[in-house]
Amino acid sequence: MLWTWDKTDAVIFQGVLSAAASFLVSTATGRCCWTLFLGLWLVTSAVYVIAAALQVSPEGRAVLITGCDSGFGFDLALHLDKLGFRVFAGCLLAVGGGEGSRRLRKEGSERLHVLQLDVTSSEQIRKAVEEVKKTMPKEEQFWGLVNNAGWATYGELEWVAMDTFRRITDINVFGLLAVTKAFLPMIRRSKGTHTKSHRVILCPILLIITYNITFTTRYV
Repeated sequence: MLWTWDKTDAVIFQGVLSAAASFLVSTATGRCCWTLFLGLWLVTSAVYVIAAALQVSPEGRAVLITGCDSGFGFDLALHLDKLGFRVFAGCLLAVGGGEGSRRLRKEGSERLHVLQLDVTSSEQIRKAVEEVKKTMPKEEQFWGLVNNAGWATYGELEWVAMDTFRRITDINVFGLLAVTKAFLPMIRRSKGTHTKSHRVILCPILLIITYNITFTTRYV
């Protein structure tokens, strides 16, 4: 199991919770509870480490992530690469020399492959599928797809042009469907997983109606 900073943070957090619980017990009983603190921290940390070790092994598994030029997609691509997955990072500006794609090529290992991928382009999606098939060793499986690419703009309904609605729907809805449909056969063969990075939001967010309209379609 690869030890990462997030695991360190989790163990420290368990220590904070253990200290808080021990302090409450000490206040209630009037006795020092160092033994309780250390015991709680040891047990909770051990449970966390064991649970983390039981997670999916990255060996022989490949994942594709869309929208890796910046933000969550960029960070996730590097994180999964460090965990040992083969990562295909789809970037809108991979060919155009975008900063995100340059950093991924520089900071990633030989397992991280940057792909030119505009989710609204059927031709680029087709080429991405071909590139993944060509790059993956035969013994590896295409195990996961993260549809992270998305676009949002601000404005209430009366303010936003219909062309803006069409663009955001092309990216956030039809782009997601097109990429999923293209890679789903490979995922099914490996019994992998498909996910969307955005969380479910059940109520509209003020001033971003153009983004909210796509959530009901993204979570069916």
